[in-house]
Amino acid sequence: IWLSSQPQYFIKGLTPDEAWTKDKYLEEENKTRGIEMNTILTELAPLLKITDSIPIVVAGDFNSGSHLDWIEETTEAHNGYSIPWPVSKAMKKAGLKDSFRELHPDPIKEPGITWSPIRSFPLKDRIDFIYYKGVNIEAIHSEVLDQHPVGFPSDHAGVSTEFKLIW
Repeated sequence: IWLSSQPQYFIKGLTPDEAWTKDKYLEEENKTRGIEMNTILTELAPLLKITDSIPIVVAGDFNSGSHLDWIEETTEAHNGYSIPWPVSKAMKKAGLKDSFRELHPDPIKEPGITWSPIRSFPLKDRIDFIYYKGVNIEAIHSEVLDQHPVGFPSDHAGVSTEFKLIW
């Protein structure tokens, strides 16, 4: 999946005159990525109904933060905000699990930053996810890949999750 890169919330709030309220973040998010995610989940609905027999994995660049990361305890890392991002909330409501956060439940100890691994960029966030659902699947290892000996080749880190299938 690749959801819209607009609005670029990670740019807003760098100076006081650019700052958005929490409600403004949510309003703008719902105009693009919120609508896109609802459309995708509507299309996936038949597959989500059969995860008792066939597991599903949904992964990609969601260009949105996670309600599991933007909590009161992490406001210092998020310009003073805790935000219940609608995309990750919609995935949870649909019964999908965030594989990285499931295995690394503490966003302070393991932030799992995927954007941007470029060290000079002032703001960083986890916007790339691997979600899954099914009774026959279990996430057993998940990591962020953000190092390369010659320099990281992307403005996004990779996420890798190993699953165990139970038959």
